[in-house]
Amino acid sequence: MSKKNISKISLWILIFSILSLVTVAMVWSPRKELKIRGNADNLLERYDTSDIIEYSGCYINQSGQICINGVDPHIVFKKENIKNVTTIVIKLKDKVSGDLDVQLYFDDGNEFNENDSCIKTIFSGDDNVGFELTNKSLKQIRIDVDSDFNFDDIEIYSGKSIISIDKENMHYERIIYSICFTVFIISILLFIDKKLNFSDTIICFIGRKYKIALRDLLIFIVSLVIGAIIAYFVSGLKFMYSTWLFCSAIVAIILFILISYRTIKDKPEKLLVRLVFVSSITMLFVSPIGHISWDIDSHFKFAISSSSVAHIGLSEPELEVLTNGGEFYSEYRHLCSKY
Repeated sequence: MSKKNISKISLWILIFSILSLVTVAMVWSPRKELKIRGNADNLLERYDTSDIIEYSGCYINQSGQICINGVDPHIVFKKENIKNVTTIVIKLKDKVSGDLDVQLYFDDGNEFNENDSCIKTIFSGDDNVGFELTNKSLKQIRIDVDSDFNFDDIEIYSGKSIISIDKENMHYERIIYSICFTVFIISILLFIDKKLNFSDTIICFIGRKYKIALRDLLIFIVSLVIGAIIAYFVSGLKFMYSTWLFCSAIVAIILFILISYRTIKDKPEKLLVRLVFVSSITMLFVSPIGHISWDIDSHFKFAISSSSVAHIGLSEPELEVLTNGGEFYSEYRHLCSKY
């Protein structure tokens, strides 16, 4: 195989790798799931399908699956007076194939109403969801779900809830779609390359300017290392991927400005190209579709501090996940103690 062919194959492998990383980063979800469950020794009651006394907008088929056939579908369980309830866990017989929203209503003497309810999501690949309450006395429970589901049972606990944070769910289908999209883009680029031979132009340019290419590559590597050190302290000694990339980008921009001070007057476009590339590739990696930005945790803190947080029933474990357990958490507890 000729040197030219090796260079061309290497270039296309590099392009494919960069496009794959970018497309995966654009659809990747950094969401981590908060898991709430009760202590087995503190189990107060367990409800199954035999304890359902009312179906509305839904029915149960022969296999035990609850099927939706009307508006406002919900199921209501038998009346009891259960005291000191702190945790309710809803379990399904099968893992869900897509995210399933569940709204739990609890009648503590005021009948069913929106204020005495919680909405949680059973994430794809999971089969249960937990709700943390504040030492309530329950007379009745109602569940609202807008999709068919295989209900197993409800477990009601007293005592302190057991809180844990699951690792990220691996969205394999998103990765597959991203790679397929990358292959599609590469196919288009290969077709254009047959007409324009732009890959040969890139290879020739790199061959002539290989020292500059190596220098720029070294700057990126150094920036990633320095960015990791800065992010380690900025994130409160807790590593955050998006903060690391953002800090690395700032370091890279500073280094590019420093090495371009001699040519910036005559050829400012060279520096501009590097700055645009660093900025755009950074935002592609740290701002997936549907997310806010690299500092998404600070946006959560601002939103919570600007809202009527003391009146919306946000539990402490939920807030701790949102705010990353930082100093803001202590400020929030102090704020709520005033109400």
